Amino acid sequence: MRVSSTCRMSTRDRGGCPGEAVAGRERFRQWSRVIVTPMQHAPADVEQARRDSVEDMAALVATKRSHPTEDFLSVLVHARDEDGDRLTESELIDLATQLLLAGHETTVNLIASGVVLLCRHPEQLAALRADPALTPGAVEEIMRFDGPVDTSLLRVALEDVELSGVLVRRGEAVLAHVGAANRDENVFPDVAAFDIRRKDAPQLGFGHGVHFCLGAALARLEGEIALRALVDRLPGLDLAVPAETIAWRPPLSVRGPEEVPVTWAA
Repeated sequence: MRVSSTCRMSTRDRGGCPGEAVAGRERFRQWSRVIVTPMQHAPADVEQARRDSVEDMAALVATKRSHPTEDFLSVLVHARDEDGDRLTESELIDLATQLLLAGHETTVNLIASGVVLLCRHPEQLAALRADPALTPGAVEEIMRFDGPVDTSLLRVALEDVELSGVLVRRGEAVLAHVGAANRDENVFPDVAAFDIRRKDAPQLGFGHGVHFCLGAALARLEGEIALRALVDRLPGLDLAVPAETIAWRPPLSVRGPEEVPVTWAA
């Protein structure tokens, strides 16, 4: 079986795929992957992926407009239609696409990276298997130790400010390295250790302040449910290949393994 960074699972050893395929999932997987890793693709392919994303989201918006339900996208469509000055159609489509990408790609890679980390630290995996109460802490430690977002978006200084002895002038851009902040020895004791029992660990994987991720609660819940299911349902879970042979996505994109081949006991 392979648990991949796109959440596709080969179930040839388990007698078929659980559940029904989601319509459009493969097309979404293709354009979303290109958009979050543009440096791996030709500019023309990136532009095509963006066009595909706009086409798909516009179709979904049209569906929600004609058949609204109790979901966030329906609320956004309603806000757009009730007061066009608040949200244009293009802004609606772009916002919805960004929310979908941010919520899917980061959580998928959180789960995939978590499987790698737990398998590389069997004592931590055993502890998690034995004590479900450690699951929330495991998600936080995965986010801290090797989370799916290792850099922030560009921030532009609104005024001159000095950071660590360096003057950042008004109008200059700064790219914060979240991964480095989560390995700050002044904040995290024994910073190089992967420890799901770690307490009081304010990791910055979800951002901070006004830039805090609005989907953080959902991402944490999804991570907890996925890790719990994998640990409980797959006894003997382990990597099927040496950890050092696993390929990872390039820098400055959503961080995560390309795929995670695993084995488990029958």
